[in-house]
Amino acid sequence: RRHTSVRVLSRTVALLALLGSGHAYPTDANQPPKAVSRTIGDITTLLDQYKPDPRQAESIRRILDQLAPEIQDTRDLALFYKSKANAAQEVGAAGAFVQAMRKVVELGGELDPIEDLHLLAHAEGMAGNLQQAVDARKRVLASIPPGKYEGKRLHAFGNLALIHARLGELDLAEQALVAAEKEYKSGLLRPHAAYNRHAWIFGLDRYKASVLLNKGKPLEAEALL
Repeated sequence: RRHTSVRVLSRTVALLALLGSGHAYPTDANQPPKAVSRTIGDITTLLDQYKPDPRQAESIRRILDQLAPEIQDTRDLALFYKSKANAAQEVGAAGAFVQAMRKVVELGGELDPIEDLHLLAHAEGMAGNLQQAVDARKRVLASIPPGKYEGKRLHAFGNLALIHARLGELDLAEQALVAAEKEYKSGLLRPHAAYNRHAWIFGLDRYKASVLLNKGKPLEAEALL
């Protein structure tokens, strides 16, 4: 009984996370879902509630205020903008986050070009630039050879499905989910599958649940979590 309660609680928390993530589903299936809008008052209330460490806040503010150094090395410059991107993401500054990640990718990436493209796609989505987020996700997939890194490809297709769902492009979202499931099945044939199987299933179910929410089917979404 205790295990059942824990499982139900975990599923409820996951569903609430999806509902609060800005992927609200539309009442009209032909209309794209609207992102959750937060006012300055909402943000101030959240900051008061969580009471961020003043020293950490000041450190992040200094990073965001820094001007680009006059250096020629593109890797060092990419590291500088990656630092700004991380700081902006930490405080939810979507505009600064996306601008910094665009510079990182423009400079050729920092250490992991695929991860940088993933963060760019996340930043574009966070800023509400959904078509740019789709383009970035496609660039992620183009950077990962088929038949390799199925886990990364699964998550790239899954995130692509989420963006299409937010745009109201539910057919494209379903196609992306089918591709994600194909990567999952392919990954099961790999020697490392036993270590990654549960994480892959959790991710795949989360993507499916989010698309169902955008279709206006919260009960079906809850059943997956």
